[in-house]
Amino acid sequence: MVTERWPSSCLAALAISLFGLSACSSFDPVHETHFTLLYQDTYDALGMPGAHWVAYDEQHSASAACTNGAAGNHLPKECSDVYAPWTEWTNPKCPPSAQELSEGYLADPGANGSICIQGVLRPTLACAKDHRPAQCFEANGLDVSNMWGAGVGLSFSQSGKQAWSAPAHKVRGVAFDFSGSEETRLNLRVEVPILLDPESRVSSDRPLMRSDGSVLGTDGNV
Repeated sequence: MVTERWPSSCLAALAISLFGLSACSSFDPVHETHFTLLYQDTYDALGMPGAHWVAYDEQHSASAACTNGAAGNHLPKECSDVYAPWTEWTNPKCPPSAQELSEGYLADPGANGSICIQGVLRPTLACAKDHRPAQCFEANGLDVSNMWGAGVGLSFSQSGKQAWSAPAHKVRGVAFDFSGSEETRLNLRVEVPILLDPESRVSSDRPLMRSDGSVLGTDGNV
């Protein structure tokens, strides 16, 4: 079994795109795009009290999918692991507690900083024997549901579960700069979770994450 270490991957502080307005001579106003960096000095003004950066991996997340007995049920040593910038986490089989997950909180980058993580990316294995089909979807005989690597993100609230309204703060998008190894860049996935109206219909041509953390693919499989 080959274990690969990836060099530090860095994400520059996120910026949000704001609606702006400026006059141009005596003609109609010209809309301009303005950016505000997201860091500790701007969170409150944008209605994000308690916002914070966090790192996570497939065994140190709310669902601990890789090691969770109801999901991947793999051994901790078989799962990818983020180990920097903090000391190495313990690797229990069960999902980590809220206190353990808080170990993944990252220092705020400030106006000119960046967020960097390092870790070990381990190869994708087959689903464990006697696995639950709804919790372990295999592609080419491999467990692609629960072995997905690691990530870093900005939680817009203290709990990470409180919805935030972009239109209410005249925000139209987010932007960031990323640097890392070629393999990391080729396997990069960007997610922006949104809260759906319970009455709205979801297009079948888009993947959908459910409340338990599992994702329904466009083929209907988990």
